[in-house]
Amino acid sequence: MGEVTSSARLNGSEIIGVMPEKLYNLGIHPGECTKFILTKGMRERKEKMDNLSQAVIALPGGFGTLEELSEMIVQKQLGYSNKPIVILNLNGYYDCLIDFFNNIIRQNFAPAETSEIYFETQSEKTAIEYINNYVFEKKEYLSKKIPLKE
Repeated sequence: MGEVTSSARLNGSEIIGVMPEKLYNLGIHPGECTKFILTKGMRERKEKMDNLSQAVIALPGGFGTLEELSEMIVQKQLGYSNKPIVILNLNGYYDCLIDFFNNIIRQNFAPAETSEIYFETQSEKTAIEYINNYVFEKKEYLSKKIPLKE
């Protein structure tokens, strides 16, 4: 995230950092933020980021990134969010995750339309174009019935 904030700062963008107290107290400090918000924990952090954001871009990251991406997909699936969600699959980083998402659909744990909740690309430019051109279309992403295999 340091490279992202540095580039954004050089281009005059506002950078809002949101961090839980525990990480801050461990000595992990935000870089070049124009505004910094300290939260009690991760749940409050995610809620604050959700309220501040107009779109979601998942960059390659660890378990926290996976958890946050999954939550945003579920929020959109349940109709609590209408934001564009982009998985920036740099160097194929998310190939296995996309395969796993497709397996969820193949195994009938989610309808095929669920794959429309997010947009996957390997190009930063295409990710930004997708967000800039995004128009929310209300759709039903929940299965009415999930068949059990015998």
